[in-house]
Amino acid sequence: MKSSLRAHLLGGFRVEANGEVVQLSGSRTARSLLAYLLLSPDRQHLRSKLAGMYWPEQSESVARERLRSVLYRIGKSFEESGVPVLDQAREWVGISADVDVWVDATEFRSLIARAQASSNGATELQQATDLYQGEFMPGHYEDWVFEEQQALHGSQVAALRQLLSLRESDGQFDRALLVAKRMVAMDFLDEGAHRHIMRLSALLRRPEDALRQYREVRRTLKHQLGAEPAPATTQLAADIASHVESTLSSPPTSDRSQAPVFVARQAERDMLIGALERALGEEGSIALVEGPPGVGKSSLLEQAGEDAKWRNFEILRGSYQDRVGGEAFEGIRAALDAALTPLRIEQLRSICEPMWLEEASRVIPQLGTSPVDQAGLTGEDSRWKVQESLVQVLRSLAAIYPTMLLLEDVHWADLDSLAVMK
Repeated sequence: MKSSLRAHLLGGFRVEANGEVVQLSGSRTARSLLAYLLLSPDRQHLRSKLAGMYWPEQSESVARERLRSVLYRIGKSFEESGVPVLDQAREWVGISADVDVWVDATEFRSLIARAQASSNGATELQQATDLYQGEFMPGHYEDWVFEEQQALHGSQVAALRQLLSLRESDGQFDRALLVAKRMVAMDFLDEGAHRHIMRLSALLRRPEDALRQYREVRRTLKHQLGAEPAPATTQLAADIASHVESTLSSPPTSDRSQAPVFVARQAERDMLIGALERALGEEGSIALVEGPPGVGKSSLLEQAGEDAKWRNFEILRGSYQDRVGGEAFEGIRAALDAALTPLRIEQLRSICEPMWLEEASRVIPQLGTSPVDQAGLTGEDSRWKVQESLVQVLRSLAAIYPTMLLLEDVHWADLDSLAVMK
């Protein structure tokens, strides 16, 4: 049975052999050299290279002698644990093949790679960012250590940003807030992270926390840089101060399967917010805003759009006209035309079946890979295929990014559009 060795190098230096902490005797160089070997436990390192790395100003004979002394102290430190940590020969040294090695920095990188290969990756990103307990090998200043510190720090920042986006997209605002706070802890001058904290605090009905965050970042910027926050940060604080208490509400507990009828009242707006947050939880919703002229339908829709933006939704807008012989799918076509950038189309092609994209290209030509007969919407089977293709396109867009489709004046909509909405 192999011996086990666990090394914690993020935020400090701790090595355990078969579950027991090893007190590494000797200099800081001994800790640095052991860490270097543990990061590539399957490699054999030339003694001449290691001697040149750590004692470049010395002659080769002196450097190699100092290397032998450090390696001796490393091996001596592990004698009590009975773990033969080093495998040595005249010209090379490495970690013994009889030792099962785990290093937190290596595991961190592995988790990041698995997250990138995953369709979501939130679990791996959470595990990776939790593993990062601080700077790699603090207190060590060798060139290779500095390079590792920079690379791992950059990976942690990128992982936190990706995790924040996933938590927000899933409607997990409380967990997203914790991620944003970790980003600020790593770099207090990151105003983007401060804005995330402010917006998420407001969404969680904590406007006082959001405004306190703004005051803190403003005070720090003025003290350290003699500067004011960016206009976007100041505007967000102003928006929260004037609107957040009246605009953010908790989701309702009504039956999610119903498509409610609204007029412009706060209770109905709360129901729309509930529909948005259910959509973040991967349960789509349809809401019909209905009422006579002048009751505030347009105002309600505008506010619903703002509520959606706060929750990082992409807003697609379309409308229908009071006219005879209007085009099929008029409002849906307008909404999708504005949203389908080249990047979005490439993303769609990676997740939406080609047959549906080809059918949808009868309405949205840029979705197709070859010209189609756009006038060929005849026959029940053909019409059903086009209707279903637009449903699939909308579902795929929502899978890429939380999406809100706002269609106005649907009482003028054609039957094909209504079939897509049902």
